[in-house]
Amino acid sequence: GEGVRPDWKAAHRLLKQAAEGGNAYAMREFAFMVLDGRGQPANLNEALQWYRKAAEAGEANAAQMVGVIHEYYQQPPNLGEALRWYQRAADTGNAAAMYSLSTIHGDGRGVPQDKAAEQAWLDKAMAAGSGAAYQEMARRAFRQAPPDKAAAEQWLERGVLAGDGECAYQLSRAKDDETAVKWLRRGAELRNPNACFALYLRTSQSQGRARDTAEADRLLRCAAELGHAEAMYRVGRSLPPAEAVPWYERAIRLRHAEAINAHGELLLNGDGVPRNPVLAEERFKMAADLGSNAAYVNMRSE
Repeated sequence: GEGVRPDWKAAHRLLKQAAEGGNAYAMREFAFMVLDGRGQPANLNEALQWYRKAAEAGEANAAQMVGVIHEYYQQPPNLGEALRWYQRAADTGNAAAMYSLSTIHGDGRGVPQDKAAEQAWLDKAMAAGSGAAYQEMARRAFRQAPPDKAAAEQWLERGVLAGDGECAYQLSRAKDDETAVKWLRRGAELRNPNACFALYLRTSQSQGRARDTAEADRLLRCAAELGHAEAMYRVGRSLPPAEAVPWYERAIRLRHAEAINAHGELLLNGDGVPRNPVLAEERFKMAADLGSNAAYVNMRSE
């Protein structure tokens, strides 16, 4: 519930039990926890195994994620396998897989470029409720010469009606203050991390009431839980070192420079983690390469 900090280790244990018992939904959710590093260090190969098992048990969303892992997580990407799994998921009505097939055919990645196939899969993705497909149509309207702002907003509004919070967030960026807040609230209701974080910023900067602070904390936690890297970092900064580490580690996987630096500081001083100056130095260098001035100072101070 709201205001209750999740116990990822307990969730990890319980989901694993259900997954090992053959529950396809539990397999998929457990795979996500393993991929995201919730309750244990992230493990790509283990996550892929569980996604495959869930897909074989009939979970279309899991089949789509197998494709995502082959396309984006594996190095080098295995586009042949990604296409096979996307097609499998799309055949069962998975909108995200349809959109992925559209982009692959449009870009000519792993297949000959085919603009007709791109549009056909994009239309199918929109019909199936893909917010990403509506966003693509909005981008095309904006890229016209001259840009068709009204058409772009109509596509985004259709995406919101289809249940996509990112479309609501994008609409907020083109509106006056009062209307922007309305769209941000809708985006937050649809559990969009960018909308939650934007509302957090507005709420935390408002004047004075105690309930504003509580609401800001809730929105920040919401954004972090949904994968917003800056929110993860800020949640970590608000916690004791041992509790901050899992948040920093999640943000590190998203290459958040200040989270990498903050983790390095904990490693250097042994706060909440075993002291490890060698790994701390690696963290500082990585963070500095990503633009963290604080990490650069920490490197020079060693």
